[in-house]
Amino acid sequence: MQNKELKLQKKEMLKIVNKLGFAVLLFLSLLSAILFVIAPITLNNVVENVGTIGAGDIIKVILLLAAGYLVEFISVFIKNQLVQQYHGRAAEILYADVFKLNYDKYIEDGPTAIRDLVWNAADAYAGLYFDVIPSLIVNIATIIVSIYISFTLNHIAALLMFITLPIHYFGFKLLNKKLAKLSVKLRQASSKSQSNIHSVVSQVDFIKQNSENENLLPMIKKNILESEGVRKKVNYVANGVSGLLIGLNQIIQSLTIVFLAALALKNKDAFGGVVYVMLVFPYFSNAIRGLSFTNLGIADVKAADEFLKTMIEYREEDGTLDMPSDVKSISFDINSVDIYDKNLLNDIHMSFKKGDIVGIKGESGTGKSTLVKLIPKFRSVKGIYINDIPIEKIKNEEYLKNISYYSQNTPIISDTIYNNLNFGRKPVQKSVYENLKFLSKFNNLDEMIIENGANLSGGDKQRIALSRYFVENAQIVILDEPTSSLDKETETEIMTAVLENNKDKIIFIISHNNDIMNYCNYIVEVKNKTVDVTKNDKKNF
Repeated sequence: MQNKELKLQKKEMLKIVNKLGFAVLLFLSLLSAILFVIAPITLNNVVENVGTIGAGDIIKVILLLAAGYLVEFISVFIKNQLVQQYHGRAAEILYADVFKLNYDKYIEDGPTAIRDLVWNAADAYAGLYFDVIPSLIVNIATIIVSIYISFTLNHIAALLMFITLPIHYFGFKLLNKKLAKLSVKLRQASSKSQSNIHSVVSQVDFIKQNSENENLLPMIKKNILESEGVRKKVNYVANGVSGLLIGLNQIIQSLTIVFLAALALKNKDAFGGVVYVMLVFPYFSNAIRGLSFTNLGIADVKAADEFLKTMIEYREEDGTLDMPSDVKSISFDINSVDIYDKNLLNDIHMSFKKGDIVGIKGESGTGKSTLVKLIPKFRSVKGIYINDIPIEKIKNEEYLKNISYYSQNTPIISDTIYNNLNFGRKPVQKSVYENLKFLSKFNNLDEMIIENGANLSGGDKQRIALSRYFVENAQIVILDEPTSSLDKETETEIMTAVLENNKDKIIFIISHNNDIMNYCNYIVEVKNKTVDVTKNDKKNF
């Protein structure tokens, strides 16, 4: 099943290849190779038919070679354009799959490592279609033509050239097998290393107040050395085996030229063949050498395939039923919640209807966030029902359109305030946000936010997050510590607005603030791995 899905996924990666661009690139690559082979043939014909080489003949050969290099330059330019275009499309497809990874796998591998793996995979497939395949075709064509023409000139010379093929074939086959395994290890090690280093250097406030930052350097050095250790092993294998094969090729090339030179001394008619082989053998050798670089590209593709397999294996489960257009109730009938074989919660039995505001409280680490994360299907669990329909049976896309979860970690990107307000959603007109009172602090929604929101306060970030609540049509809303960084006046303003906007929603609020609990008509206390539900008759509700 996984192999079938992998084939389908790779077909998607193939579909986005610019077919016309690929054909033009292949044509130019072949044309360049032909021009490089024609040049020595032309010179050889002159020697055989005329007996001497004139200035015009030399110019003709130089022009052919120059044309070959010009075509090669144009093909490199076109290749770079095609790779850039493909890379963007491939990354889009890969990220669409990344967003479907199950929650725990996403957390386990880490966003930084996943980002690097996506980049490497897109790069590997781009290299396959616009570098590996064209190079493979051109190199094989060059090898075949070179041997064939050499055969017409001298059988022994052609035989010596032919001997290099099985040596390289079996050598590269062994190299491929080893590199495929090492490439997977390298990508994993590199991604882990970059993730760990990022986790250190991103702690700006800590670094700037710390007087002993030299103690961070061994940690960074350790991660670099671990990654480079695997890279060094890959290079040893790749360069060592390739170097050995190339060395054998050079020995055979030298033997061939010496043989033909000796033959030419005895027979002047063989001089043209010597000239041809001396001129064509470097291109033949480059074609052989090109196969070694092709192996590296193939190894990268195999590593990318392993990444695709991982995403397929850990893809989140999806339902088949339509989401009810009107959410009237949500109920829980869960005996236990276990993550990584660790029991976190037990005996969750409760039900809420449209218009309810449910306050969730408890000590830190008791499982409040774990509980509410079950609602947007972060983790697969049976026992949650929307209008008596199990949520695992509802299509994810339709279901999540009706669920809004606002975590304590507000997503902030390096862009304008306005674009942050619209982050990940269909754009809402700027005037709508400008009419939200608690956003009045922002004088200009086109103001840029720098990396990680470093020019925003915690309260500013929460204002941006909560503003999304008022422009969405989700029927179930989860607010995780929505006012923890806000002053009392703003807190009251926001909670009043929430109450005015709750008639067609079911709202869950996690908070340590008892004043917030007074806005809720149900209180869920998480304690000792269990939940206790009580009705709240406080006047604020």
